[in-house]
Amino acid sequence: MASNESPTKVLDALLEESAQQVVQHGGHVTPEAQLTHERLRVVPDDELRFVVEEQGITLRREELAPLMESHVVGDDLAEELFARYGADPEGPDADLAQLAIVELCLRWYPEWVCKERFENLITAGYDVYGSSRNDKDFRGVLDAWSDAWALVPELARRWHVLSTEAFDRHNAGRYSLGSWLLDYDNELSLAAMDDEREQLARVSFAREFEKTFPGELYDVLGIRFLPDGTLWSKYDEMLKKYESEDHVVPFVDELLRPAGSGVSAPTAIRKVGRNDPCPCGSGKKYKKCCGRTGASK
Repeated sequence: MASNESPTKVLDALLEESAQQVVQHGGHVTPEAQLTHERLRVVPDDELRFVVEEQGITLRREELAPLMESHVVGDDLAEELFARYGADPEGPDADLAQLAIVELCLRWYPEWVCKERFENLITAGYDVYGSSRNDKDFRGVLDAWSDAWALVPELARRWHVLSTEAFDRHNAGRYSLGSWLLDYDNELSLAAMDDEREQLARVSFAREFEKTFPGELYDVLGIRFLPDGTLWSKYDEMLKKYESEDHVVPFVDELLRPAGSGVSAPTAIRKVGRNDPCPCGSGKKYKKCCGRTGASK
């Protein structure tokens, strides 16, 4: 490598692109300007490791494995590494190092059950949803969302929660669990119209949901089990009228939402930096307040 060549040239280009987005929007940090795990996928491992090592942290796989056993939130894992190595970066450097640590863990340990992997899979499904739903191509959406759903029972168990509301309090992320699950069930329902195997997949999903969040199957998804073991859904009839060449099936919560409510479908929210003031208004840094796993108000 030439001496004048940046060791993080791909990452530098990504950061420059983000900075330009902020300038173009008058200093406002848009979703396109945010540095996320989805955008970090183009950055090589060695560049991410360099960012972490600049904070005095040497990533060792044998050290990371037990940390992933004890943490299902990547930011908490990064915080523990910062503490172990006596690193306390501030501002953008802290957020970048934190993202780099979590991204490398996601790459190196694809079996790691964590909040970040869960959110990434939901995002991947919505990306496919937006580009393919006119063609009624459900497979890409279902593949991503089925993988996301597979993580939910384990996350709920690790967080010791039995309701979707309690799950959201721990997840505190980019998506409402109930809203996303309505969209997931919608896709399962549409796929099941033409494929008996998908009907069985939907029944299996509903039974697992019932076990994970007892008593919420109807309240959250509008589903009941009939005596013969099949499903009845109050939304299925509503969705059928949209199944024509002239209509696109919307997100389920769009279908049910009162007109003019001003509520939008699940969208990404701005990531709060670990050293930023906590959004709850406590006056503490986010990492010392709601950014802590299981923090209570």
